Amino acid sequence: QNVVSTNLVGQALPVVFDYAKGLVPEDLAFLVDVELSIEELQEDIYALIDIVELVVHIIEPALPELAANISGIIDGSVDPLSLELQFDLDNLFADIKEIAQIVDNMNLIDGRGKDLLIGALALADITITEEDLANVSFADEKDLAELAVLKVIELLQANDLNSLEAILDLTENLSLDNEELINAENVLIILELVDIILESQVVRGLLEPVYDQMLKETVEGILPEGLEGLLEFDEEFTTDMLVDDIQSILYIAKQAIEFGALDIYRGGDIDWANTEPIENIIETLFALNILEAKLDVIVDYVSEDIFDLSGLDIEAVRAGLANDGKIFAETYALVAKNVLAQDWFPIKNIDDLDGLGIDSLPFEELLTYDVLATFGKALQNVVSTNLVGQALPVVF
Repeated sequence: QNVVSTNLVGQALPVVFDYAKGLVPEDLAFLVDVELSIEELQEDIYALIDIVELVVHIIEPALPELAANISGIIDGSVDPLSLELQFDLDNLFADIKEIAQIVDNMNLIDGRGKDLLIGALALADITITEEDLANVSFADEKDLAELAVLKVIELLQANDLNSLEAILDLTENLSLDNEELINAENVLIILELVDIILESQVVRGLLEPVYDQMLKETVEGILPEGLEGLLEFDEEFTTDMLVDDIQSILYIAKQAIEFGALDIYRGGDIDWANTEPIENIIETLFALNILEAKLDVIVDYVSEDIFDLSGLDIEAVRAGLANDGKIFAETYALVAKNVLAQDWFPIKNIDDLDGLGIDSLPFEELLTYDVLATFGKALQNVVSTNLVGQALPVVF
């Protein structure tokens, strides 16, 4: 810092900066496409020195291991990823937050967020405009980034991932059968992290151009023929609606965990009496924007490949979807509490499905007044829905 602060170096900095601009590849020219004074250049160099100090602080626990193997790392005989490089999780957030603040205040960056983002994406052959980022506030994005970093650190702390080796081992052992890693606590943290990311206006602004330019052909190749129009964006189905639907799916995943999905997958008993999570899932599914906006695409697909519903009044069905979801949810709760949750019901876990047949059904309990009345009420509920009501004339 002392050297940079001298008049000699200060006077040389604009010359060096202009010379460096000429060395930057054309596709990276946007990074240095700015005029800075001597004072501004000095301030940015001071900032870079501060960033280096903070990075060293982050990796300070790993420095002895790095120092002991530095010659091997330089000559290529030692892979740095194979070393047990520790880092301090307790101070990680504070250091990252300070680095972000320093970068944000650098003269090279200040006020150029959108330009830099547009230029960076161009490197990946993704073309966006300032209009795509019209709703972006980089102050808000910074707050969201801090929340996201906190969630990542929470995940690392929950699993004692305080070294690079531990993180690499985790990535190699990811599997639904790994109960130590795939547990309710970890999954909920990840879902909350994704939810935070989806609040980003940068993410929302980039969704449509990134999808159109990079993902559309792949997604359409995966979808069954006839359903390619599901992810066509228009006034009736915008990218904001898609993000809202993804957040709804995250909520569904949280409700599935609340129901005990992970334990059930691993052979645990099903708590049929715990109906609220499943009710919430059913209601959320019926409230998805894509179901309402793309109902015509879905009906056309069903009519073409499964059952002819071409006479269905799409607008009438759309109008009742949310209320139908509530009715189907109430109907599930009715059957779950009066049938599925009873001691005599044979399915207690997923293993009970193996070999289940007509001979193993408890007909003495099923063919009782209370159970038959439950099924009768459930059928009444289903028939009373707008969806079934609109379909009956077509089916008839």
